[in-house]
Amino acid sequence: MREPIYVRHYKLSLSDSSGTAILSDFGDDVRYNVSFTVQNIDAAAIVYIGAEGVTSSSYGVRLDPGAVVNFDEMPRYPGLYAISDTADSEIAILRMSK
Repeated sequence: MREPIYVRHYKLSLSDSSGTAILSDFGDDVRYNVSFTVQNIDAAAIVYIGAEGVTSSSYGVRLDPGAVVNFDEMPRYPGLYAISDTADSEIAILRMSK
């Protein structure tokens, strides 16, 4: 029997003052690592991705408007966080997990 693959997509609104967790918990019975794509869909904002304390000056990935980054086989916890240089900017996430 094949294991189910969960595909989820959603948008997140980001703060310019504190990080927002990227991977939402949908209650799926995820037993393996998660692969996902993050796209900065805001026309002007810059998005920064990193650990829980991510800031615009301390981050792991910077996404300019329209940029996309892929993460393969990432553990769900302790997750990644995103912050923006503009309040209420948005990112789009496509998540696949088993």
